[in-house]
Amino acid sequence: MDNNQITINVNNFFTAVTNYAEYVTSGNSQMANKYHSVMQKTFNRLKEDDQRKYIFSKINDNNPFVSVCVSSFCIKLEPEKCITKLREIQKYNSPASLIPEIIIDLYEKGKL
Repeated sequence: MDNNQITINVNNFFTAVTNYAEYVTSGNSQMANKYHSVMQKTFNRLKEDDQRKYIFSKINDNNPFVSVCVSSFCIKLEPEKCITKLREIQKYNSPASLIPEIIIDLYEKGKL
């Protein structure tokens, strides 16, 4: 994968995160699921060429939904850092703070 394609995939991932956050917050699960699927497909493309570092680099983003999504997709890559970030986000007063418990539970049960 060339640098231009990597940039396109990374941008697509974070655009999908933004859309996902919007639909989760508004309660539109059908559209949230659609954008989660886009994130998954894009992440898998980056994973094939071991370019996940471009996603992981945003783990400390100011947007908690970005940090949650990065942590959930990169938890096998950097488990300690991702779980620490997810536990931090659980303390936020944000719709994103409801998601980390589920991700941590699934990871600990080997389902991610």
